[in-house]
Amino acid sequence: MELVLDRCSIVIVGDWNLAIFRPDWVGKRLFPDEPEFQFGFDVAPGSGAITHYQSTKVWLAASAGRLEFKPLDQGADAFSAVEESARTVLGLLPETPIGACGINLGFDAKAESSVTAVLTLSDGAALQAASAVVSATKIARTIEFGGSRFNFTIEHDAANEVLKIDFNHHNPVRSGQEALKLLRGNMTKSLDVSRRFLDEVYMKKKTGVSS
Repeated sequence: MELVLDRCSIVIVGDWNLAIFRPDWVGKRLFPDEPEFQFGFDVAPGSGAITHYQSTKVWLAASAGRLEFKPLDQGADAFSAVEESARTVLGLLPETPIGACGINLGFDAKAESSVTAVLTLSDGAALQAASAVVSATKIARTIEFGGSRFNFTIEHDAANEVLKIDFNHHNPVRSGQEALKLLRGNMTKSLDVSRRFLDEVYMKKKTGVSS
């Protein structure tokens, strides 16, 4: 099972003032040791203007409704840098109205893995009899495990023969201060919980280990 960095992120939903997120402001505060960080600008349908920045360890996208921070490698330093960048912004802009803070983690698995059995639904024979072709199957659950509550999805991408497994550790918050407390070491904790959940629920089944 492979961790997919592009689906790993911290997302903070709020009423962000994009005029603040200029290269000089972001560079001095988030990437002070990297004067040659990258930045760009996009316009996305439904999201409006998006400014994005990239250092050696952190990718940031800022839009009016959300900030998204992603690690650029799988090392513990990159995950810590992502969390620290998010905490820095929250600390510098404490008056910004915040509505939610989420930690997202994504994994890919081979389609023949033990997880595939979860996607075997009762209407398979009827679909086959009707000559219907299923190009993708997705299940979604809300899970309480290991002291955490998270949204969990498994999707079978038939075209690429891959299973996409995603965790969303979503937390409603009422202020930047709440989000600051939430993000103190929580990205690494969420990754550990997610991996332990996959191991105990799916990998033990594969290896025949009983609990």
